Order: sequence, then structure tokens, then C-alpha cells
Amino acid sequence: MESSILDLIDRYIEAYESLVRLSKDMYISIINRDLDSLLQITNSQSKVLSQLFMLGEETGLRYEKEDPELMMSDLPLEEQTKFREKLKYLGDLVLELNELVKINSRLLENSIELLHKYVEFLKKNPHITSILLENRG
Repeated sequence: MESSILDLIDRYIEAYESLVRLSKDMYISIINRDLDSLLQITNSQSKVLSQLFMLGEETGLRYEKEDPELMMSDLPLEEQTKFREKLKYLGDLVLELNELVKINSRLLENSIELLHKYVEFLKKNPHITSILLENRG
């Protein structure tokens, strides 16, 4: 049981590390307005989130509502220290991911707002729209 708790937290850490990495990639894609990359990243995030939610179910272990001190009380002292370190690192990853999500959300909101303004501008200036369409054709 001891190692299963440590294995489970390692799998959570791996999933959150992936989400942090993908969120950093998303930031770059938003800045570069790379919609293809943004779609691929979103799909990858969706897969990681699915795996994350399945972790407890596939292992039969569900610890999210338990007190961490109670969870590790059966662990040897050395493994308790490892568990605390891993739990702290996981908490740091969650905080980092939260900040990245906030930043990316603001960037996406700003991009959508700019896109709406651009569409409104084009609606008010049909001659510019026709010039743009001619240049594409």
C-alpha cells in the first residue's frame, strides 16, 4: 500500500507537469496567433485531463478527500519525507498551472475582443473588405 500511494502521487505529478508544459506552449501559440497549434495543444490538454481524472479509478485508490497526514501514517519515516516533498511539489505545480490558466484566459479574452473589433471595423468599411478579398483571390 505504501508504494501505491507514492506511485499514485508520481502519476499526478506527471500529469500536472504535462499540463504546465502544455499551458506554456499554449501561451506561445496565443501570442503567435497559431490556431493550428492551439487546437493541437487543447486536444492534448483534454487527453491529459482525462487521464488525470481516471487515475484514482484505474488504481482503485481515491485519496483526494483524505487528510495527507492520515494517508502517510502507515508509511516508514523515509517514505513520509518523500511523500511530503512530492505533495509540496504537486501543490507548487497546481499553483503554477493556475497562474498560467489565468494568463492564457486573459490573452484569449483580449484576442477575441480584438477579433470582434476587427469584424465590426470590416462591417463598417465594406470597401476594405472587398480589397482584402481581392488580394486573397
